[in-house]
Amino acid sequence: MTIRTSLFVFWLGLTAVAGGLLLPAVSLANGDGESLLVNERKIIQHDQTLQESAGFPNADQTTISQVVANIIRTIVGFTGVIFVVLMVWGGLMWMTS
Repeated sequence: MTIRTSLFVFWLGLTAVAGGLLLPAVSLANGDGESLLVNERKIIQHDQTLQESAGFPNADQTTISQVVANIIRTIVGFTGVIFVVLMVWGGLMWMTS
């Protein structure tokens, strides 16, 4: 592989990784974020009331649904990055064969 091809592959991979990390943040943006925040605040208030009545006033404020959503979001994000890298690699192999 020549130096020019190596640089091309490097920049292509760097662009794919950067795009794969930034694209989920843009695609998951919601235009109606205010109503989601209001609902989340109500849920957190309800959780705090339940925690205090159960005897755990200093419990963590993260809900189970938030933890599960973060795990799923991370898995889908990494899967997307791997998919993009494989597509770029396959295209490069196709074009140079």
